[in-house]
Amino acid sequence: MVEVSTADVAKAGLLKSMVEVVDLNMDNESRVLAVVEQMGLLDHAVELNTLTLRPRALYVTEESNSHKGQPRPVVVWTVLTKEGGIAPTAIAVATNTKELPKEAERVTDLSQLKPSHRHIIFNKKFQEGWDDPEAYLAYFDGETKSATRIKQIIGRIIRQPAATHFAGAPELNTAYVFVSSPDAKFDAIVERSEEHTSELQSRQYL
Repeated sequence: MVEVSTADVAKAGLLKSMVEVVDLNMDNESRVLAVVEQMGLLDHAVELNTLTLRPRALYVTEESNSHKGQPRPVVVWTVLTKEGGIAPTAIAVATNTKELPKEAERVTDLSQLKPSHRHIIFNKKFQEGWDDPEAYLAYFDGETKSATRIKQIIGRIIRQPAATHFAGAPELNTAYVFVSSPDAKFDAIVERSEEHTSELQSRQYL
């Protein structure tokens, strides 16, 4: 057995070389739309570099159903389609939510994901045993306090597409993690996540 550092693996092009953790201190709707905006920037970079990538975004909800109001997976789906302009056919919902909007596509297994599913809403179903090189963005719904959860999801979005470093397109060598965390905990979360990345930077939006 040979130990290889994460940084060396990233330099070889197997992993994204940067993980950007963004603390979005704003309402839930605006946070979801921030992910859509970042997706648009990635799509633009793909187009400029004439690549065939189809970046994906993951939306992590804590619960499938709710005792009050709409379940969070439904809320996220609604914001994506009604406010973000995302087609329902581009969204997969992998939660045990009892009632979904009529146009929502539910998936219960990884094999049911289609290339057209570029936005995936899930909770614990896909946390382990799956990573997708084209998954670039991870959004944590609600308040995030656990560095462990973040590290688990970083593992889902850290692989580099085609094991290729894209020179001149740093955004395509970066994984993006969107959280909403108490200020007192954010620095600790970032520090505990660093050991699983080659390079990590953080941003806070107030």
